[in-house]
Amino acid sequence: ITGSGLGGVVVSLGNLTNSASSPSTAEVLTVEVRMVVLNDAGTVAGAVGTVSGTLRSELLSPAATATDSVTVAEPVVSVTVSPVSVPGSLDAGDDVAFTLVVRAHDGANANPAYLAVLRDATLVASPSLYSV
Repeated sequence: ITGSGLGGVVVSLGNLTNSASSPSTAEVLTVEVRMVVLNDAGTVAGAVGTVSGTLRSELLSPAATATDSVTVAEPVVSVTVSPVSVPGSLDAGDDVAFTLVVRAHDGANANPAYLAVLRDATLVASPSLYSV
């Protein structure tokens, strides 16, 4: 697979041989492509876009083209924070340990959350989370 700029990729299938070429049976070739959309304000869960593909072959004239709609699915991430242990009374400088659980939901929005960063203004150091 090679990119041809924004909006295009070229998939070379090489030489294919079909040994079951019965005229009464439809021949199907499926190419599945997983895409990652740009992280910008216009890319929101539920937004619908259009993709199209064209199959070109020495034996196929004219080329076959198909278009389909795609729906953006963004990950839904939740964070649960709970103290591990809290002494009876807290003084300035006391350490308090917390457990942070970061979870990506399943279902329609079960997608990786790439390059997610977890920040808390009250923490001395912020952990970074790269993928959930």
